[in-house]
Amino acid sequence: MAIQRSAQQHLLPQPTSLLRPSLLALAITLAGPVMAEAPGEELARFTVKAFADEEKRGFAGFDVTKLPNDEYALVWADYAYSGGDGEDHIKLQRFNGKGELVGKEVLLYTHSKEKSGYPVRPVVAADQTGNLVVAWGVETEGSSPGAYLCYSAQSELMVKTVNVGDVQTSVDVTTAEDGKSGEFCGVDVTMDKDGDFAVLWGLLDHGKRALDIRVMPFQRLGTPALADPLKPIDDGVAFYPARLAMQDDGSFMVVWSQFVEGGEPDVDYAVWGQKYSAANVPLGSGGNVRISGNSDEEGITQIKPSIASYSDNGYWVGWINLASPTYGVNDTDYGDAEVISMVTKYLPEDGSAVSEFELITYDNSVANTVASSTPRIDVDSEGNLLSAWIYDPKDDDSSVPSIADAGFHLFRTSGSKVLHFSFSELERGDFGSQDLYGAVVALSDQSMAILWSDDDKQEIEVALYEKPASSEPITGPLTQNSSGGSAGWLSGLFVVLFGLRRWWRAGIGDRS
Repeated sequence: MAIQRSAQQHLLPQPTSLLRPSLLALAITLAGPVMAEAPGEELARFTVKAFADEEKRGFAGFDVTKLPNDEYALVWADYAYSGGDGEDHIKLQRFNGKGELVGKEVLLYTHSKEKSGYPVRPVVAADQTGNLVVAWGVETEGSSPGAYLCYSAQSELMVKTVNVGDVQTSVDVTTAEDGKSGEFCGVDVTMDKDGDFAVLWGLLDHGKRALDIRVMPFQRLGTPALADPLKPIDDGVAFYPARLAMQDDGSFMVVWSQFVEGGEPDVDYAVWGQKYSAANVPLGSGGNVRISGNSDEEGITQIKPSIASYSDNGYWVGWINLASPTYGVNDTDYGDAEVISMVTKYLPEDGSAVSEFELITYDNSVANTVASSTPRIDVDSEGNLLSAWIYDPKDDDSSVPSIADAGFHLFRTSGSKVLHFSFSELERGDFGSQDLYGAVVALSDQSMAILWSDDDKQEIEVALYEKPASSEPITGPLTQNSSGGSAGWLSGLFVVLFGLRRWWRAGIGDRS
């Protein structure tokens, strides 16, 4: 791995084989009639490169999680392109909120080119002391990672725990089941404060092109907590990806999108969830709970949920809304969707009803096809929410989106005032809207980390920001972009920060 700072930052001691400087620059403007403090300072920016000039290498997915003491852990998969030499890897690197590397790069897995396939899509979670669980798939077919979240029947799901001293322990997870094809789709992990963790995967139902969902809880040393995995949904109607989040006490929640069977013409797919106790018992008398609500618009598709837990035992959930797509959805494209938006919702522990908040909406009437990554969200100890997603209208001949707009939305506990910061177009674009290369985030109490990848799969950009101050009052209405209107043709990376713990009590974001 090579790390490079932007011109404004001091270089850390690094190997001399650093590649070209980062071209990224940041400009910040206030959106609409907003008067408030400036956004948090950009603390550092660096680039993780998967290759040297003479090598044909790229990334096959990456993830980040926060650690104690304003530190973060980044995991990634690198692989040799078809025709390239060398091995494929899963690697780990810790860094802090100032952009300084913490410890050495850790090699978690090596895939020899004597074997077919490659490792892909690592995910990571941490406990309160910094112990980690990392999971990834080893795809056995194809010469390079594809856009989709599914693996062939002979592929493996691999899991390791890594303690603060970098001691690694392999964890056995079996995805095969009698009567199932063996193909699994999507992987996620979560961990409680003491190091107990859970692993999620989906099993593909070819006939319905949908998923059954499986979750296996583990004790901190990697011992399965159950004889068989939990089955939040087992009738092949879930749409990938599914995700999960765990509370400090070991209770957790799983979220997914599934097809709505009849009786509701306005919604084709909806977001659902299931809570489990720390003893791995399903909670709620009615079984699975629908999270996303009905819509005033016809033909709404609600997909790609993401979830984060908060210390009051509540959960934040975010997802993508599409209006009137004319054909099916997959990991990348949605046909002729007229409107695309990101929606968030808070689920209190007591199960009380709350409203959805439509975070940002883009009019897509000029585009034939749109694409977006799954929104990624994280919550700090005060309940602030950070979210990022990538949107591409695909309205020209280019196969990759460029960044044209992004922003912070900052909410206050005192009311429904919103501070929106818009980044002008960055000098480097080419962002992947597929989840394989999409944006990921992590939020500590001191800083926030936003990571994304170029669509050519050759590097990961890591940007670290000081969190905006929360003491100053805000005036002005919600604005949807830098001009205060719908974004139309714009594509970009959207970064959103909520700054309140209990916005639902103030009636913020009521869409009823």
